Amino acid sequence: MQKSKYDEVSLKQVMELAKNGLTERQIALEIGVSQKTISVWKLKYTEFRDVLETWKYDADRKVERSLFERATGYDHWEERIFCNKDGIVTRVETIKHYPPDVKACMYWLNNRQKDIWANRQETVISGTTGLAEKIAEARERSGKKEVEVKADAEFLQ
Repeated sequence: MQKSKYDEVSLKQVMELAKNGLTERQIALEIGVSQKTISVWKLKYTEFRDVLETWKYDADRKVERSLFERATGYDHWEERIFCNKDGIVTRVETIKHYPPDVKACMYWLNNRQKDIWANRQETVISGTTGLAEKIAEARERSGKKEVEVKADAEFLQ
C-alpha cells in the first residue's frame, strides 16, 4: 500500500509553524501540500486538526495580548549599560515605560465596540432643498403639465 503524504508530515513541525503565526496556506506551502489537502487532513485526522487549531489559537491570543498592551501602555525591566570617563562599566536594571498608543486604542475599540467606536461618517439630510419647486418652475417655463411636475417631485422625495 502506498504511503500517504500525511504519514511523512511531522505534527511537531505543523505545531511550530502554527505557533509562529503562519496561516494554513503558508503551512501548506511549507510542508509541500495544497491548502485543500490541509482542509482534508483537518477533517480526516483529529490529531492534525487539534494541533493546528490549538497553536493557531495560542498565536492569536499572543497577538491580542500585545495589542492590548500597546493600547493601554506597559512597563518592562531592561538592563542599561553605562561607561564612565574612566572606562568603568556599570549595569543598571531599570523599568522602561511605554505609554498607550492611540492607533492601537482606535483599532481595539473599532473592532471590539463597533456600535460606539466604529470609524464611520453619517450624513443626515434634513429639510427641503427646494429642488422639486425649481423643477416645477422650469417645467412651467418649458410648458409641461402640472401632473408631470408632481410625479417628478414625488419621485425625487
